[in-house]
Amino acid sequence: CRGTGVVRVQQRTGGFAFSSTAACARCRGTGKIIHSPCKACGGSGSIKDGTYTAQYKEPSHDWTEYLSVTYKDGVITDVDFDAKDANGNLKSEATAETYPMDPLPSEWIPQLEENVKAAGTADKIEAVAGATSSSESVKVLMAAVEKQAKAGNMEVVLVDNAE
Repeated sequence: CRGTGVVRVQQRTGGFAFSSTAACARCRGTGKIIHSPCKACGGSGSIKDGTYTAQYKEPSHDWTEYLSVTYKDGVITDVDFDAKDANGNLKSEATAETYPMDPLPSEWIPQLEENVKAAGTADKIEAVAGATSSSESVKVLMAAVEKQAKAGNMEVVLVDNAE
């Protein structure tokens, strides 16, 4: 289409030639081909640049998990996943004395953040061993973040814990 988004289609039937135009299948009529589309929108350009945050409405096991994702040109450039207790303490900073489970969140939270960044979309996030519940939570929160990013709504979205 040479950037026009339109191609000429010719059909021959019984000695007659018909010519018409149609949307280019390669660029979907846009006149542009995105060679490396973002994983979240598949090249539709629907993800708006900015930082989007989703968090649960209620704490679970005394922690309220949240996810903040920053997009630039459709690519995730920063991820912040963590949880806060009623006093505002971060789960990622918990010690063996304050967090009785193994491994400590300081070990698995950075890996989970990297998995979000690498996946680019909620349905492709890989779980982290030893953090099954939070791995599922981050997928739910990421789905909410994606919805906000497509709408360009940078307000914090509150997610029901049952989702």
